[in-house]
Amino acid sequence: MTAEYLCNLVVPGAAKSGTSSLHEALNKHPEICMSEIKEPHYFCRLGKYAQGSSYHNSLFTAEETAKFFGESSTGYLIWPSAIEKISRDLANPKILLLLRHPVSRTISHYKWRVKLGLENRPIMTAVEANGYGYDPEKPEKGYGYMSYLQFSEYSKYCPMWTEKFGKENCLIITTDDLNTNFQKTMSRCFSFLCLDDFTIKDEVKANQTKSLAVRPKPFMTKIMSPLPANLKDTPLYRNIRNSILSIQSRHKPINVSDSDIKRLEIKNKFQNQFKIVVAPGPSEIIDANEINAICILNNGGALDISQLSSLINDSSFVIANDTGPAHMAAHLNAKGITLFGSHTTAYKVSIETDNFKSVQSSDINKITPKTVFEKFDKMIKL
Repeated sequence: MTAEYLCNLVVPGAAKSGTSSLHEALNKHPEICMSEIKEPHYFCRLGKYAQGSSYHNSLFTAEETAKFFGESSTGYLIWPSAIEKISRDLANPKILLLLRHPVSRTISHYKWRVKLGLENRPIMTAVEANGYGYDPEKPEKGYGYMSYLQFSEYSKYCPMWTEKFGKENCLIITTDDLNTNFQKTMSRCFSFLCLDDFTIKDEVKANQTKSLAVRPKPFMTKIMSPLPANLKDTPLYRNIRNSILSIQSRHKPINVSDSDIKRLEIKNKFQNQFKIVVAPGPSEIIDANEINAICILNNGGALDISQLSSLINDSSFVIANDTGPAHMAAHLNAKGITLFGSHTTAYKVSIETDNFKSVQSSDINKITPKTVFEKFDKMIKL
């Protein structure tokens, strides 16, 4: 730890969660001075860190009334070495963690990179290929990171912050908090910092990445990459960038389908806990190969009864609609859920046990992933 640093407030918000809006809003309080450069990434880039505290202090315009000097760099959230440096160098800093629904954040992250001209693949292709691997020392040509899933793994990275700095020094707020009750959320932040409440007259809304466009060529990268590194932290650079983006947005929009959203929900919720497999029937094999899961087949065809029975016995949990495999799973005392439409009920077919439950709807196609996830969570906890 060193007393040389002015900074005593850090906002390691998740990328595309509204950190720019929060940064601006905090800066309106007369006792808070936020860095002129919103994302200096000082503690996660060796070149900047090597410049020392004098460089970091130069990011702030000194205010006589300021009690807090803060900066907001999204890369800090998932970079353990940044957490270590902040803990070592800053004197008892306060930490504001801003999070967004993980699936919405991933989609916004993807659309943002499309807007920059750095992405033109379908979203699931991009997520599968570049879900992880963030390294602030190896930024992509131009700017903007991939690691679409890694930035949404709050359960992995947030505890690192609370354990290092103490829960009493960390406040977690969400993008929904800012969007639904902006002033109340800001008052929570000011109270957390033991500052007088302050009304922000010009409400700042968290970033919302709108429908964006596929660019045939990464114009942004071509134009901006040759610029000197020190210029990229200036208002001039941001003005040029925004002007280019306004021109680039005149192309056919790219949309994220409901199917893609469902697949992202499954991936976000279960990827690091379970290996998801599907065992399709003969007429389902083509569709099953499109699902983001391991497709279990028998020489390219459906499993036979013996193979299916073995797979069920080896599974931690089974989810199926009201078919033969679901009844087999129930009678094998597997833990699982079966889905029912209007044709019958779980009571009539006597399928429910202590381990095997049902989800019923008048239209089976209207059973949402959220409903199934909630039932799953409840059963796993039991």
